[in-house]
Amino acid sequence: MKEVRNKLSQYNLELISHPGYGLKVQGDKLDVRLYLANSKSVHIFTSLEGYKVSFFRLIIVPLCTAIFMMLLLIHFYDIRMTLLIANSTPVGVMLAMFSQMYAGDFEYGARIVSLSTLLSLVSIPLVLSITRLLW
Repeated sequence: MKEVRNKLSQYNLELISHPGYGLKVQGDKLDVRLYLANSKSVHIFTSLEGYKVSFFRLIIVPLCTAIFMMLLLIHFYDIRMTLLIANSTPVGVMLAMFSQMYAGDFEYGARIVSLSTLLSLVSIPLVLSITRLLW
């Protein structure tokens, strides 16, 4: 976290921790835009590995969850949908933070988070439509 705070401070940004709520980057909007402009955002879309991870997390895991719930014969629709939606969400931001904390590749983690979040706009409705046909 120290390295993340140092990197953000180079752009006059601050990482604020709210216990029980999460983390927030605080600073001038122009500084945030400058930070984002200097990041290698084009690599988000050029990494084949990122698409593989996102496909597994956004399509395979939810479909396996749906099949598993069919085998368990869970009849409560609300419970099934809640579990399915929870398993259809994108990779969490904590992935990027843990990458930084444990000497991993922070930028790779951030790319996976960004890509899976963007792809989830399509994958969540797709998974819900497929499971609606199955159930």
